[in-house]
Amino acid sequence: MTRLISSIYSKGPSEYEAERRQRLIREQSEKAWRERGIAVIPVDELVSDWDQQAITNIANLLYGRRLDAKD
Repeated sequence: MTRLISSIYSKGPSEYEAERRQRLIREQSEKAWRERGIAVIPVDELVSDWDQQAITNIANLLYGRRLDAKD
């Protein structure tokens, strides 16, 4: 029996999917902050090197080093 598969599957994930995923993460992050006081801050998005290092140091103390840490 022949399987009918759309040619769209060979193109991989769409940019729309990536945008939707980023929007969902943003919405969940906002909800976590408003409802529970949990801030989700992507370190790579912080402008100041000082702020990046401060957040990294706090997270390392609380949770341990990241698996993909850049030394």
